[in-house]
Amino acid sequence: MFLEKNINLFLVNGILFNHESSKKGKKFLTSTIINTAKEIKKGLKKKLVLQTPYPIRDFAHAEDTINAIYKIMMLKKPQDFVISGGNIYSVRELAETIFKKFNINKNKIFYKTTSKFSDIKIGNTTKLKKLTKWKPKYTKDKFINKIINEE
Repeated sequence: MFLEKNINLFLVNGILFNHESSKKGKKFLTSTIINTAKEIKKGLKKKLVLQTPYPIRDFAHAEDTINAIYKIMMLKKPQDFVISGGNIYSVRELAETIFKKFNINKNKIFYKTTSKFSDIKIGNTTKLKKLTKWKPKYTKDKFINKIINEE
């Protein structure tokens, strides 16, 4: 077997948390909430039904994620990073926030289960911010407006 000894590779590892864009499928959580809100406003649906209100996720916009990847690739030394947007919502908070933007009463949101199990996935971007000076462009209200406008 031939083995090259002088390969100069720049290898990094990135753990990417939920990143949203107009390219995502219609079955993703944010798409489901936004599209159902639009259908409720049009009178096509009466309610939104989700699995459970408790999981907590850290969302980013894909534009911010790609910007972080670019900054990582511009570093002199390859390293491993976590990329997340810091937009932390439970399923309930996300649905209620989006419904509020559409002026729809949160009482139109229903859950199949009320199990209190809270699955939490939040990223720590301290290292990324320190070494690359990266900062997400789309946070909280800007993030919600961006994903609604892209849907």
